[in-house]
Amino acid sequence: MFKDKKKCFWEVNVDSEKALVFLPFAFEKTHEIVRSNPMYAIVKNNIGVCLVELGDIDGAKEQFRESIEFIPDGYNYPDPYKNLESIS
Repeated sequence: MFKDKKKCFWEVNVDSEKALVFLPFAFEKTHEIVRSNPMYAIVKNNIGVCLVELGDIDGAKEQFRESIEFIPDGYNYPDPYKNLESIS
């Protein structure tokens, strides 16, 4: 069914109109791409810092955890670990 792994979308007809469907393997590929660049982890950490300042500790923890998840292998970025530890 999904033979062309280079395409992220599949065109389907919904109520006689064309629609694009995000293919399942595209989610995994997107995760890999985002995880290969430290910018996403840095942005999520910075959002967490802002949420701490706004008093949303639960939201900040979630942002720090996601930042940690997206730190590329071999990249030294201790900030989200320190920030999470400081509010736990």
